Amino acid sequence: MAMIENIFRLVGGVDALRGTVAQAQGRVRRTAQRAALYAASGLVALVAVGFLIAALWVWLASLYGALIANLLVGGGLAILALAIAVATSSAGEAQQPAAARPEPVKAESAADVLAAANAAFKGEGVGLQSTLVAIVIGFVVGRLLR
Repeated sequence: MAMIENIFRLVGGVDALRGTVAQAQGRVRRTAQRAALYAASGLVALVAVGFLIAALWVWLASLYGALIANLLVGGGLAILALAIAVATSSAGEAQQPAAARPEPVKAESAADVLAAANAAFKGEGVGLQSTLVAIVIGFVVGRLLR
């Protein structure tokens, strides 16, 4: 009789385990579906932002011409990228101890400011050169579309 009771306990434990596994699979499936929907939502938002930027360009081109519109949109996006890079790098500085922080740079000329900005973004993937290249490309495209 004890053997039969042990078999029923074992079968009951297996059923409980199957239920737990099924619940975990359901949670994983729902999480994957939610992640896919967030990804699709992000993609649609990215396309929407692209259309808004295109509409801004058309409006600016009708007011100021293609060259100025390209410079304004490209410059605005470059400033936005620079602001995001600065915000990202300053978020990391909040966790640094005071001794590890570099000394502030005292600029005495425009060249010093450019050198300090260039040094601040070295190794971050976004540098002053990238911003200048974006501005030059915007200018060239504006000239070509004229």
